[in-house]
Amino acid sequence: AGLEIKFHTEGKIRLGSEVQDALYRIAQEALNNALRHASATRVAVRIRTHIGHFALDVIDNGVGFAPSAVEHAGGMGLQGMRDRAEQMAST
Repeated sequence: AGLEIKFHTEGKIRLGSEVQDALYRIAQEALNNALRHASATRVAVRIRTHIGHFALDVIDNGVGFAPSAVEHAGGMGLQGMRDRAEQMAST
């Protein structure tokens, strides 16, 4: 697809299969957005863990956007990522 992707992990934590699936789907949507909407050529995906907590960062060199400007644009990508993250946080 023309994207240079680097993947990095920091720390160690065991994640349940539901959490693994949610993180995979969030990263997948973020990569799709970087390719389709941001015109990115490079993307870094990083999972960081610390004492039972984790963070997923997806950083690209694309054109960027204001989240508030696309919040009600009708797409489901950002909302789907937000819903998955909130679902993980509540479990």
